[in-house]
Amino acid sequence: MTRTLAVMIAALVSMSQGMALADDAGALELKWSELEAHVAGRRVEMVLPAGARIEGKVLQVAPDGLRMRVRKTSDRSVQPKGEALIARQSVSVLHVTEYHKLGRLIFGLGLPLAIAAIVASKTPWTEEGATIPLAAGVGGGAVIGGAIGGYYIGKSIDRHVTEIRIARD
Repeated sequence: MTRTLAVMIAALVSMSQGMALADDAGALELKWSELEAHVAGRRVEMVLPAGARIEGKVLQVAPDGLRMRVRKTSDRSVQPKGEALIARQSVSVLHVTEYHKLGRLIFGLGLPLAIAAIVASKTPWTEEGATIPLAAGVGGGAVIGGAIGGYYIGKSIDRHVTEIRIARD
């Protein structure tokens, strides 16, 4: 049973690795005037010149800076949470994070289905007594664990980060 499960998991991982590598966004170098199309409405992460790391959603790219809703900050005294205008000269590199759905779909559904098929094929359902509820409980737990684990494996594959360097005009 464990060998069959290992082979199925290896096949799923192999398929998803190819998907993740094929869709890698990489790095871009853009002028400030080109930035709006790539970051407006998206989640970005950056390090400010004072050393604070901030993360949030870009609301607008203005001529004088980046208007964003800061959701996470490593130093609230440098940059508090909430809506803020990050000065243009403070923005040199942005990391734009996007999530796709295919990896979570494949692993979130595929892994528990594979586990359920293996458990169903290896469980002696013709037995009587206390082994039936025990087998059903173990099988159900394995399927639920596979669904949760599959979701998080798929999420890590679906996460794509694009680094954008700002070219000075």
